[in-house]
Amino acid sequence: MASKKTSSNDASRMALPQLRKTSMAIDDLVWTIQKLDIKQLRAAADLLRSSLTREDFAPSVASTYQSSNPNKQFLIGVLPKLFQDKELFPQNDDIADFANAALKLEMSRTEKRSRYEIIGKVVCETDTLDDNELSMLVQALENLVENKDKLAQMAERKRTGSFSWNETLQELLREQG
Repeated sequence: MASKKTSSNDASRMALPQLRKTSMAIDDLVWTIQKLDIKQLRAAADLLRSSLTREDFAPSVASTYQSSNPNKQFLIGVLPKLFQDKELFPQNDDIADFANAALKLEMSRTEKRSRYEIIGKVVCETDTLDDNELSMLVQALENLVENKDKLAQMAERKRTGSFSWNETLQELLREQG
């Protein structure tokens, strides 16, 4: 029986510092709450609640920078992946050729730029392009990126030297229509 009493006292002694710490934390919390302006807390809660019930609420700041144009959004998503295909775009000049033919973007000094710099420039410039011109390009690229066989055929035509982006995009549009 004495051993039970001793273990109970040990537990009480060990819990005493923790209870003091908890008591001090509660005192700090009460002091902080007393210093807060209840009107500001209510306004913050109302603002949070109203932003959660809005239909156009987006969980991140990304929606601020998202293009409202679905063609531009598609291209900004697809072009980097397409340009990283080393069979279709083995050299930086190949990316510049595509940008010139399909997007009417002039790329200078491609030999002095990194591949990723060129891709970034094309993607950034895409957001400034006219939507009417982009809609046909988007249709052609949708047909291309969904078809691995077509990508392989294009890469083969590039290797053999019988390739033109203008002709290829026109062909992709004809196949879709």
